[in-house]
Amino acid sequence: DGAHGFGTYAEVPELEEPTPDDCSEPQFQCFPGAGVEQAPLYCVADDGAVDDGDCETLDNWNEGTTSGLDFYEPLFQRPYYQ
Repeated sequence: DGAHGFGTYAEVPELEEPTPDDCSEPQFQCFPGAGVEQAPLYCVADDGAVDDGDCETLDNWNEGTTSGLDFYEPLFQRPYYQ
């Protein structure tokens, strides 16, 4: 998560669409290339146990209601069978 920073940088760019301008900076070098789209796409079941095939796409990947890290992060912190 770029908001947590790394080393001497308080924040670092995240791999997301659209690509952050900071990815072109020499200290980060995370620009994927012209025309390339990148984002963390998650596939997590509604019950948090098994993937139900309802995966995000680049069109809805971080809308915050039914997808995106803010939505899924609590599921990652629970035991698998809970």
